[in-house]
Amino acid sequence: MLGRFAAAKRVLEIRELLTRRHTSSPLRSFSTALNYHLDSPDNNPDLPWEFTSANKHKVKEILSHYPSNYKQSAVIPLLDLAQQQHGGWLPVSAMNAWLGFNGLMMRIVVDLLFG
Repeated sequence: MLGRFAAAKRVLEIRELLTRRHTSSPLRSFSTALNYHLDSPDNNPDLPWEFTSANKHKVKEILSHYPSNYKQSAVIPLLDLAQQQHGGWLPVSAMNAWLGFNGLMMRIVVDLLFG
């Protein structure tokens, strides 16, 4: 309950900041204010996540299309596969699993997920 209250309070703060007229600072400075995650029973970092056995075969097939020194190029198709596996969205536990997947650099994955 407190988590929802905190989230509602944060949304009101963001709305107030966005509706205020700022002549000295551009509105773009608040663009990251909406990237706010609240843990829930089905979306939290403590949940285990991995590809299903059928998707593990698809992962191997996707990675086979890329040379060994360009495996990071498979990030987008693999993230798409992970998103399809989870019903169209990527939970935090999947994002955390991705940070260590296949030796991909953390920065590449985080940049792709959060722009």
